[in-house]
Amino acid sequence: MKIIFLVGMPGSGKTYWAKTLAEHYKCDVVDMDRQISVLTGKKIAAIFKEKGEAYFREMENGLLQQIIKNKDNWNVIVACGGGTPSFNGNMQLMLEHGCVIYLQTDISVLEQRLLNTDEQRPLLEGGLRKRLEELYELRRGFYEQANYTINTNSITIKDFENIIALCTE
Repeated sequence: MKIIFLVGMPGSGKTYWAKTLAEHYKCDVVDMDRQISVLTGKKIAAIFKEKGEAYFREMENGLLQQIIKNKDNWNVIVACGGGTPSFNGNMQLMLEHGCVIYLQTDISVLEQRLLNTDEQRPLLEGGLRKRLEELYELRRGFYEQANYTINTNSITIKDFENIIALCTE
């Protein structure tokens, strides 16, 4: 299997689906935000506050390159951070070295999901709906470069099976 990269807005279900698919396919999973938190010993919000977004994006790119470098050693599904595809040529790297699946989610659904979590998301401070719309406009062009798009309003494991079969041909 190739590396499968899941991309999409915060709250689109990247972490949930990466774990679910990794269990289904009996492969490894990497949640990039969680991995960066483990490596630094800090929450993402703290990294943004203390070191800034540019520092975080460099760490993100380094982790992505490490995942790609090790790809021959393991099958893996990667839950990317919401902004991962938008910086440092990351989308091109992912497209060259794996299969990218965009989890497209309506803004209203994202808003509801994010309102029901206590996780701090530094880029969503200052009016959730407005920030989601702004981020979506900035990132949409990157997300739409994905190999495949799945609307998350009513997806099942079967939807992913069909796409992953195409990814691994």
